[in-house]
This record gives sequence, structure tokens and C-alpha cells, in this order.
Amino acid sequence: MSTLKQSNVAKYSVMVLGLSVLLTLFVKAYISSFTHDESYTYLAFIHDSFMDIISFENYYTNNHILNSILMKYAEKLFGSSEIALRLPNLIALFIYMRYSYLLFKKKDSWLVIPVFVLMVSHIALIDLFGVARGYGLSFGFMTMSLYYLIAYLESPGLKKLSLFHLAAILACLSSFTMLTIYVSLLLVYNVVILMEKVYVHGNKYQILKMNIGHVVPLLVATLALFRPVYRVLSFSNLDLGGKTSFFHDTMTHVMINVTLGFDLPPMFFFVIKVVSIVIMIISVVIIVFKLIQKDELFFSQFKGLIVSCLLLLSISAIIILLHVVLGADYPVARFSTFLLPLYIVHFGFLAQYVATLENKKVIYPIMYGLAIASSINFIMKFDWYSAYEWEYDMYTKQMVETLVDDYATHSNKDTEVRLGIHWFFEPTINFYRETHRIEWLDKVDRDGISPSDHYYYIFKDQLKELRPNTYEVIQEFKETNTYLIRNLDVLEMKQPAQSTDE
Repeated sequence: MSTLKQSNVAKYSVMVLGLSVLLTLFVKAYISSFTHDESYTYLAFIHDSFMDIISFENYYTNNHILNSILMKYAEKLFGSSEIALRLPNLIALFIYMRYSYLLFKKKDSWLVIPVFVLMVSHIALIDLFGVARGYGLSFGFMTMSLYYLIAYLESPGLKKLSLFHLAAILACLSSFTMLTIYVSLLLVYNVVILMEKVYVHGNKYQILKMNIGHVVPLLVATLALFRPVYRVLSFSNLDLGGKTSFFHDTMTHVMINVTLGFDLPPMFFFVIKVVSIVIMIISVVIIVFKLIQKDELFFSQFKGLIVSCLLLLSISAIIILLHVVLGADYPVARFSTFLLPLYIVHFGFLAQYVATLENKKVIYPIMYGLAIASSINFIMKFDWYSAYEWEYDMYTKQMVETLVDDYATHSNKDTEVRLGIHWFFEPTINFYRETHRIEWLDKVDRDGISPSDHYYYIFKDQLKELRPNTYEVIQEFKETNTYLIRNLDVLEMKQPAQSTDE
């Protein structure tokens, strides 16, 4: 098959795959319940002024600045439905997929398809594009910034440089963990220039000339990011979850994200972490060997491999340094998810390099095998109603709708209802109370349940807190082990209409 035909097959295959993922997540975003963190963002931030949001006036780290701003104006344009508030992250998914494809478009066409599949078939990653948080936005702009830095190194131009910085700034405004990426990309840029221009080509080292194009964008970045970053460092304890080590905490959670849905022994994660480190060592050895050889062709054709390898090394070093100097936690769970696409990108670039060697046929079945396995896992574990890390909220919307129906059936219309809850559900219930204008329902709090509550929405293990024979289960939600309950001691029941006959 000709190169042009291969390229077209890859292009249209990626288009079909990408459209399928986008439509799937669009439907899920439309039908699934809002979650704890989304609801907190809506209630606490998006009704603040633009300047208060962007200056991080409310300094709680739940405020992902760009996401809060986009939610604010999405509500003004489209209303407060779930899909309207999640729309910015769905657009970010398109950005993410577009640049995932462009990163590999010019290389081996047969490897574009499996690499793209790996980029879009991990539930822990893709789920974050379907919720109104800053993670999906940050992944989209992170991938965009990586693409334009590599493109700039391959062929310098003002447009590429500007788009690199713009994407990096937007990524940082989406999630402050992206500051690590921004700094790392700038470091990697200088290291690559030093290796290629100075060592391989023998040019003089001129650090000012190398970085003059970055001065204005960095001034803009400083103006945009200084105050919010300062307030984060001043008021946040940088609690990202990991206390032990980068290898034990962060890498373990990256691998859990890869294998999400499988109950695997700890030894498996140890082995797969070691394999990942070995792959990184192999990449470093290749780069160093080519550097020693002063292989101009390698440094010209495999910028992606070099940049992605150095980027992962730089990010790892900065995360460890932040822990040692500032006491920042090692990122785990969703805070570490940004590393997953970067590992995949690097693995893809390494595969493309291996494909140029004599035994290149070996890499194709490996890559397609991994893509098929990842796709099967995605299809098997995909859930239309739950979001990874917020599964407990998957029925909160349905519970509120059931509560409204029950109130209409059993309560006097002038009754103000108190709903006792587990604190997990507080933001989401208040979100639906406000957006659905349920005026008869008192605002719920995090104080637990009380005998004076009219209804309860609690977990199964809280049933023991209720007195026997004083309540009635309205609905059980088995997947979340939660119950909507009517308190028979308190709820004022509707009385039958009195006869007017004398």
C-alpha cells in the first residue's frame, strides 16, 4: 500500500475512533448525575466575578480557574444543565484528540492508529473530560503545548512559539499541577538546543539568543499566574495524597489508571513500574548513544522521542524536589492522571523509532495487541452513569427526582422538608436544589442525620443510626449501597379530603 493510502487509512480511522469516543462521552455527560466536586465548583465559584475567579480570590484549590470561568459563561449562554456546564471539557476532549493525532501524523502511519487508541481508551483519563472540572481542560492544553514545542524545535516560527505558550498558560489556569509541565517543557527546550545545536552541530552556546523568543510570553504568563500561584502556595498545604515516594505513590497510581477495573496483586504493579523504568532507561541510553555519535539525522527526525523522554525525567525530578523543599505530596489518583498520556506519548515515539530498525515488524503486533487489550478493558468497564472517583454520586440526580415525586405524593404542600445525608452528597444535592428550584427543600448540610429530618439519603452502614420501625425505604440504590428513606415519625402526611356532607 502506498504511503498516501496508508496516511489516509490512518486519518479516517482516527476520525471514526475519535468521533465515537466524543459522542459516547457527550451522551454520558448529558445523562449522568453531577458529582461532588463539580457541584462544589458551581455553588462556590462560578457566580463570583470574572476578576475574583481569575485572581483566585477564593483560594480553595477546588477552584480550577479556567474551568470555573468557562462554566460561568456556559451557564449564561446555555443554562445550568449538566451538559451545558460540562461542554468546555468536551471541547477540550476534541483538542486532546486532535493533538494526540497530530503528534504522530507525520511518522509511521500504521503506528498512528494504535497509539491514538491507547490515548483515548483509558477510563480514568477519558472520564475526566466528561465532568466539569479542570482536569480535562488541562490534558487538552497540555497535549497542545507539547505538540507546538516539538513543532517549534523542528521548524522555529513565531506562531508555533506563541501557541506553545498560550496552551501552556491555559493548562496551568486549568490545573496548577500543569506548572510542573510548563517549567519542564522550558527546561527540555534548552536541553535539546544544547544537545543538538551546541554539541552535535558545534554552534556556540548563547543562552539569551536561545530564549529571547520566550521573554514576552513568559511575562504574560507571570501576569496571569503570579497571584493565583502565590495564593495557592500561601494558603494550600499542597495535599495531593502521596506521602511515601514518587515510585511508591505516583507511579503506582499511574499504573492503576492503566489497569483500571482489574483486581491485580501488588506484585503486578511493582513489575509494571519496573518495566516502565526500564523503558525510560532504554530511551535515555539511545539518546546518549546518538549524542555521542553526533547523529544529526536522529536529532532531526526523532525530536518527539527526545522531548518526551526528557520531559518525563524533568517532571519526575521536579515532583520529588517539590516534596523535599516545599513538603508537597506526591500526586496520586486523579492528580497523577496527567502523567498517563505523557507515558503513552513517549511509548509511541519509542515505538516509531524501533519501527525504523531492521526488526521493525516486531513492534506492530505489540502495539496493536496493546491497543486491542486497552479497548476491550475500556468497553467492559465503561459506565454511562458513574464518574471515576465520584461513583458514590451516580444516583444523586435520580434520588432528587424520586424525592420530588415522593414529596408531591405524601407531604402537605406547605411542608418545608429537611433531608439528612452523608456529607459526601451535600454539594450535589444543593446543586440540584438550586438549579431545579426545589424551594420546599431546606439546604442540606454536612452535620449528619437527625431524628427531626423528614427524609434521609444515606449509606447502608448508616441504617443502624435510625430507630427501628420509624422509617420506610423509598428506594435502594444497590450499586452505591445508598438508600432514600422517609422518616415516619416526622413527615406530616397528606390527610384525606374531608367530606362536606352534613
